[in-house]
Amino acid sequence: MTPRWGRMASGLAGTVVVLAVWQLLGSVVVGRDSGLPGPVQVTRQFGSDGLSLYANSARSTLGAAAQGWLWGNLLAVAAAMLALVIPPVERVLLQIGVVSYCLPIVAIGPVFAIVFSSGTSRIVLAGMAVFFTTLINLATGLRGVDRTWLAVVSASGGGRVATLLKVRLRAGLPSLFLGLQIAAPAALLGAIIGEYIGADDGLGVLMINSQQGFNVERTWATAVTATVVAGVLYWLIGFAGRRLLPWAGELNVRDVQASTASTSGQPRGLAARAASSVGTTVASFVAVLAIWWLFLAVFGVSSFIGKTPPQVWEYLTGKNAPIGDILGQAGTTAKDALIGLAGGAGVAVVVAVAFYLWPVVERSLIGVALAMRSIPLVAMTPVIVLIFGRGLLGVTVIAGTVTFFPTLVNVGDALATSSRDATAVLRALGASRWQTLRKVQAPTALPALFVSLRTAAPLAITGALLAEWLATGQGLGYGTVQALVQSDYLTLWSEVVVVTCLSALLYIGIGLLEKAVMLRFSGQPTAAAASEPARAAAVSTLVGATGGAGA
Repeated sequence: MTPRWGRMASGLAGTVVVLAVWQLLGSVVVGRDSGLPGPVQVTRQFGSDGLSLYANSARSTLGAAAQGWLWGNLLAVAAAMLALVIPPVERVLLQIGVVSYCLPIVAIGPVFAIVFSSGTSRIVLAGMAVFFTTLINLATGLRGVDRTWLAVVSASGGGRVATLLKVRLRAGLPSLFLGLQIAAPAALLGAIIGEYIGADDGLGVLMINSQQGFNVERTWATAVTATVVAGVLYWLIGFAGRRLLPWAGELNVRDVQASTASTSGQPRGLAARAASSVGTTVASFVAVLAIWWLFLAVFGVSSFIGKTPPQVWEYLTGKNAPIGDILGQAGTTAKDALIGLAGGAGVAVVVAVAFYLWPVVERSLIGVALAMRSIPLVAMTPVIVLIFGRGLLGVTVIAGTVTFFPTLVNVGDALATSSRDATAVLRALGASRWQTLRKVQAPTALPALFVSLRTAAPLAITGALLAEWLATGQGLGYGTVQALVQSDYLTLWSEVVVVTCLSALLYIGIGLLEKAVMLRFSGQPTAAAASEPARAAAVSTLVGATGGAGA
């Protein structure tokens, strides 16, 4: 048997084992009343309902997701190219991208639901879900160019535009396709969240109706449908990329990281770096406020619904400000997100180590793991609640799910590709795989772990918000929904601002922790720690793309 067929056989065997365990748990161990029907029961539900029910719902969701995917990616491509052609705006644009990434679509969804029609809000949320992913992938790819090519164009009299069209765009196409591939499941997630907030049809609506009718099998069947659609979209775009770019080969993330770092200019003093950082932060803050005002003005949002930055500031700092209640909700959300982040990352590290120590386990289960990465979290949240309940365990599973897969792929890649010379020396001295892991692989995987945590932090906030919205009835997730129901728009806008700041603080805090840990281990910040937060996130995104995505 060839190695390829051996890997396929191992993967098939692993899938069969997982399905068998699922069926055993659902039918024998925990029973149907637990909310865990087996694959046989789910298949029967498909047959009972007819595939047309799920196909029609998927068609509606897919239409909104496709439009959001298109517009979000077009904006991302335009922003990435603008950042390259006009270097002074690059860092501001990337920081705006980080802000959009830290703005959970679960929090902003209610605002869009009252500003746009139900169909349009789905499209806008889908577009927001894909913008940062494509922006950061393409920006990294455009920067990751061999300097010899750039020198040839420059020697021929070409300027920035010529360099962009003749060299950078071609070099950036593989990264662009990786971004487009990751963005497909994310767009589906945005559309489904829009349907949860308000829509007439779609997979989200079908999921809500199944929950309200206590039809557990249909709830699972809908979640399976969403997962299959997301997985097919991911595979189709990956297939198109391989067909259209056969010359691209596999993207080497470490080369991209090094190339990105090398474009940051000559080393500057501490004062110059601090001044540049402060200037960029102020410019980004002003740009975000301008976008906020433009949004209200361009879409003609009434003053009753749309609130300006001064109104929100006065509401949060005024005499009778409810800041205590909002901060209390934020504390609950932060706790839920941190527990989920730690739990998901911890399990991922254990699984990555198991994959490294026992390759047969990886070959058997990696296909199942990558398939699960395509599950839109909002589709699985009701299912998770059915199984694990509405308490801390259920919240931890929901928030931890989005942390698990990026960490698994990123840490697994770092373990597999760490210093080959040091590994060879230890092996020659008779060290076991476990000793080699402890002395070489584990320390060198720390940067990958921190980059994964930083990338997953805003997603953990999203998971916590979903759990609070759909399960616990606490925290900012529930608060935003309540504010929408009560038409308390000042509270709604204020809570959106608070949750965005919370997400950004968690993102930045992990970056600071990364620098402190790596200084302790090596005395020097790693490339990932020293690079811009957005670009460090790009590395994690690119690594994750080599396997399979979508919260």
